[in-house]
Amino acid sequence: MVERIATLWIGDKLSFLELICLKSMEALGQKPILYCYEPIANAPDFAEIRDAREVLHTNELKDIYGKSHLDDPRLWSDIFRIKLMVRTPYIWADTDAYALQEHKSADGYLFARKRKGSEGFIPNGIVRLPQNSPALKLLDEFISQKGVIPPWWDGEQKRRYLSIHKETSFETLPLGVTGPEALGYFLELTGEHQQALAFRILYPLRAQNKKELLISPRRIGPESFPESMSLHLYATGMRRRLIRSGGVPPKGSLLDYLCERTGINPSDNPITHRD
Repeated sequence: MVERIATLWIGDKLSFLELICLKSMEALGQKPILYCYEPIANAPDFAEIRDAREVLHTNELKDIYGKSHLDDPRLWSDIFRIKLMVRTPYIWADTDAYALQEHKSADGYLFARKRKGSEGFIPNGIVRLPQNSPALKLLDEFISQKGVIPPWWDGEQKRRYLSIHKETSFETLPLGVTGPEALGYFLELTGEHQQALAFRILYPLRAQNKKELLISPRRIGPESFPESMSLHLYATGMRRRLIRSGGVPPKGSLLDYLCERTGINPSDNPITHRD
């Protein structure tokens, strides 16, 4: 049985970067579900568009995250993907994950082990935990409570934070505590981190090497990663690079090749903002 992949887009238009990733999933027989809170002007027919409120209504955690809870899409995406796993059987994939093979979970688990030197960190760009996962239950409880401090912080971190902020709020906690840090902590706490795949299966190109996406595909391309399910395109850093060159990839680059491979013309939907 082919599993469904789902993702979230906050905004009213997609760039070529998101479009090629969504198209790559559909081309492998996993037409993605694209959740959104507002109409997307260039919503593609190769994704199933759904109202994100089916998974998480913007009012649901208002008391915990305050009025500006949607101001940072990264924070809201962290919360959304946890609720997605709690409430649906879908695999979460970031909109900048280019599919190389069909994404499959094993016993309901799909995530990569933490990188060396990243203690307590498990990336959540591609992730699935079964709905009866103890770690998922703890994650859901953590993001759904008011006034919590990350339990993995040591005493000094807690004291330093509380000396600055009188009240604990997710809006004042550092970005990431609801994402890879929390995922890594709770998976290790329950022992479920042992279900992890090798990092290269989901992230064959490391963030520090993302410039490889802007060079010739003859040097590095999808065929270079025969074991990998996906190729992460690191949209945040990539947008900042592409905005300097008119919002489209350099001709002949790997990113340009991925556009050609999926039949997406980057000039039709160039990158127009850095974030």
